[in-house]
Amino acid sequence: MITFILSSFIINCLFYIFFNKISNLLNIFDTPDSNRKLHKNKVACLGGILFFINLILFLFYLILFPEFLESYDNTFLDSKRQYFSFFIVSSLIFIIGLFDDKVNLSASHKSILLLIILITSLADSSLSFKKLSFEFLNYDFSLGIFEGLFSVLSVFYFMNALNMFDGINVQTPLYIILVSSFLIFKDQNIFIFAFTPGIFFLILNIRGKCFLGNSGSYFMGFLISLILIKVNQTSPSLLTTEEILILLSLPCLELFRLFIERISKNQSPFFGDREHIHHYLSKKFTDLETSLLTNGFIFIPLVISQFLEFKIIIFIIQVIFYFITIYKLKKFFR
Repeated sequence: MITFILSSFIINCLFYIFFNKISNLLNIFDTPDSNRKLHKNKVACLGGILFFINLILFLFYLILFPEFLESYDNTFLDSKRQYFSFFIVSSLIFIIGLFDDKVNLSASHKSILLLIILITSLADSSLSFKKLSFEFLNYDFSLGIFEGLFSVLSVFYFMNALNMFDGINVQTPLYIILVSSFLIFKDQNIFIFAFTPGIFFLILNIRGKCFLGNSGSYFMGFLISLILIKVNQTSPSLLTTEEILILLSLPCLELFRLFIERISKNQSPFFGDREHIHHYLSKKFTDLETSLLTNGFIFIPLVISQFLEFKIIIFIIQVIFYFITIYKLKKFFR
């Protein structure tokens, strides 16, 4: 583990040092448009590349060094074939996002491509939801023939939710570090690959030099949701359904609300706007302060839930507080 962390640190340092040369070589930038994109200069969309490089390193260690996380094989992927499939699917999602960053694919074409990949990958029943277990009910709901459909839609939903959540500097890197830290706290060390690049990406993002990009948001959205599914299905008492709901709450609530609002206005649900909660908060606070508030919405309930028997209460309070906050913010900035 120490060797991997050291290797990851060196690779991320090199990426940081040569960032300007890498960004000019790849030439993938987000250009301001004075409408939704209000940053002053073009910004490199290379965050996804940074996380992808670290995943390759992690899988390299996992496959070639049996002693590396040797006890973890039974709780995530069960064979080298599954590791290979996992890498291929992750790579395809990353490539689609990278291509989207470069040429700006239409929402429909992008969605069709991602859904085809997800349907293919989640055909493996070991990577899908078979049941939903809720602590407060002490009962398991079997999904039966709907497990594949439910899994595909869940992963696709969160991939788009994280993509929409990535709207201001600092917010998404803080969220990725939060998710990584929580999974590591739960002894799910597979997500150690995202922690170090999360720190380096946070530094680049704070300085306004790098965005996560669609390659990063779709790629990380897929990895986060897939790992949460696998850990929950393998050890539901270790990572409960309620904890997953709390962890994914804000991005998913935002996507749900914005889709409903846009459809009610006869707009495409993928229509970009500045109606996100972070856009409202940014009118009063800095990006750093806004990001601390939005991530605090997840972090504080997550910590409190560790000391409660019925974690679902925390999630219900989150939902109520979210919609009250949105109502107040809209009324204040109207």
